[in-house]
Amino acid sequence: MAIASLSIISAALLTGFLWGGKTWCNYFCPANIVQKIYTAPGGILESHPHHFRPKLPQSMCRKPTAEGDIGACVGCVANCGDIDLQRAYWSVVLDPQLRNVYYMFFGLIIGFYGYYYLYAGNWGYYFSGVWTHEEGIWEKLHQPGFYLFGQAWRMPKICAAPLTLAIACTSSLGLGCGLEKLYRRWRSRHISRSEKLTIHHCLAVAAWSSFNCFYLFGGQPNIILLPELARRIIDISIVVSSTIWLCRALQQNPGRYQQESRPRTAG
Repeated sequence: MAIASLSIISAALLTGFLWGGKTWCNYFCPANIVQKIYTAPGGILESHPHHFRPKLPQSMCRKPTAEGDIGACVGCVANCGDIDLQRAYWSVVLDPQLRNVYYMFFGLIIGFYGYYYLYAGNWGYYFSGVWTHEEGIWEKLHQPGFYLFGQAWRMPKICAAPLTLAIACTSSLGLGCGLEKLYRRWRSRHISRSEKLTIHHCLAVAAWSSFNCFYLFGGQPNIILLPELARRIIDISIVVSSTIWLCRALQQNPGRYQQESRPRTAG
């Protein structure tokens, strides 16, 4: 883990040195797409630079000078989300690859945590946290990777784990595309049709589902050690905050963004 972390840090530093800006973040960092899924078209506390068009948006690349910070954008990506997150989102919302990633991300979470159950045959293996102190990890890669119906299956763990992720992601993609078609059909009957808005609603619900699914498992081995009241507060806070975000996200649309982006004139 230490070697992997140092390698990633070194690669990020080298990329920044060679190309500048946030080239690493926009093109190489695997966490970038997760950030987009969880925040686009805007976080709960996100600033709205398209309202006032500041010369130096909050997250824009910058460098210090004697007169204060100045922009240091190298144009590493068009429609940078660090300059205007909503503009970046609406510019790619119809990209089929983006939709696929949103839908498959939900399956990735299900497959990742679900494999703990498939491997051990129960949820106790994951929620107890015993896997964090497990010994002989390398040797177990070639041991049975599934334990189902009271018996171990011969498929080695090194094959069973990626197979589980692949099946979960593929199933999630199919589910997302299927629900998207149903929603598009419903909107065409009841509401004036807007493809961008239809896809936006689907992506927002997919992001909300992925977020809550992740925290249904993520961190739970530590959270369950807390008092009952603390656990309830954490769980409720996660659902409430994500639902507030979803309600706000569903209210956003390209037309509203364009209207809010128009230059303001003195009344």
